[in-house]
Amino acid sequence: MRKILTLLVMVFMTMVVVAQNNSVISYQAVVRDGQNRLAINEAVSVTISVLDANNTVQYTETENVTTNANGLISLNIGDGDPTAFAAISWIDAKFQTTINLTNLGYQVTNTSPVSVVPVAMYALSSPEGFSGDYDDLTNKPTIPTVPTNVSNFTNDAGYITSADVPTNLSAFSNDAGYLTRDSLGDCTCLTAAELQALLDRIDALEETLANQGSDTTDTAVDAQPCPGVPTVTDIDGNVYNTVQIGDQCWMRENLRTTRYANGTTIPLGTEESSTTAYRYYPSGNSANVPDYGYLYNWPAVMNGSLGSSANPSGVQGICPDGWHVPSDAEWTELENYVSSQSQYVCGSSTSYIAKALASEEGWISSTDNCAVGNNPDANNATGFSARPAGGYDGHYYFFGAYAVFWSATQYNSIYADDCGLGWNDAYVYRNVNNNKSHGWSVRCIRN
Repeated sequence: MRKILTLLVMVFMTMVVVAQNNSVISYQAVVRDGQNRLAINEAVSVTISVLDANNTVQYTETENVTTNANGLISLNIGDGDPTAFAAISWIDAKFQTTINLTNLGYQVTNTSPVSVVPVAMYALSSPEGFSGDYDDLTNKPTIPTVPTNVSNFTNDAGYITSADVPTNLSAFSNDAGYLTRDSLGDCTCLTAAELQALLDRIDALEETLANQGSDTTDTAVDAQPCPGVPTVTDIDGNVYNTVQIGDQCWMRENLRTTRYANGTTIPLGTEESSTTAYRYYPSGNSANVPDYGYLYNWPAVMNGSLGSSANPSGVQGICPDGWHVPSDAEWTELENYVSSQSQYVCGSSTSYIAKALASEEGWISSTDNCAVGNNPDANNATGFSARPAGGYDGHYYFFGAYAVFWSATQYNSIYADDCGLGWNDAYVYRNVNNNKSHGWSVRCIRN
């Protein structure tokens, strides 16, 4: 009784030239027995036939080879009868392979389509192919004689050149079909000096925008300025863009004022305090203020006001006139609205909204799906543009990792509530026990 043999075909794709007009196909296979064991160093008889679309044999040959230490056999198809092999039509051809392992009584026959054949071999038998002799081409195009002298090119010959193309730029004119400065009519054209002056002006405007804060360049899919209030200006003259999210009108940038609306200065702090109002540079660097705003402790944020849980909070605190510090309830309203809009949700959880609120810039990279730091170019769909300014508690930390914002709601005499985003998080987190002495960012909301 013959035993079952499993054949694994490894390669049907290498063309090897063995003679001037003879090509072969390199064939390899791994031979295993019915128990999936390699047939090692065994004599194998391999019969390979090439069938046409009607299963008629076009070519056949038998090779006697020995498997190697890995059960692999290697041979060249086409060595048996090069003339017959060269005459094969490879259109819809199939390989039929029979392997006999005589000593062990194994045999298997396998038929499979020819999936890869060297292009040159296919072309020999293809109706669209060629014989290799260019004189035999029946559809050879008529190639015009290309002049070697550029001056001989003319439109009559079908070339995209002309003998009358001027070599002097001053000779170009509309009469000849060329666009020139002199023929532009009422167009006011710039000289080189005028162009440079314009570029210098653009550079100056870009520098001005940078000093106003770079969140103005953050992409936002659905960001809309608050109706009738596209910007708000604090007492220091800092201009902030606004963004409408649901029924709320928010500042789109972190607060960076040094004074209250009544003109009172907020001291720059060098230590933390739960009673004295202080502002701090993000990461201790004044250069971060234009983009990230200041960090403020809770006494600075509230400006002597008591805590509030109302919506709206009613606490102007550090904010400009007409604006106030959001309560925990107002932060909750923001989260609930964003979670209810499918275009702002990442993944399947409606709590995964951090990316829609975070800016595209400044975040530490993360590999977690839907985390703020993962593919930050996809952030900021709402236009809220939360920047990771980090915090201060006697030393600076979390710059680039967290954006934490104070609320007007206090937990007790020591702690107050905040709302924050983390570089490695997909959700917005809430903290009810943040020490009032710490420095965090501030966003104001319109009354």
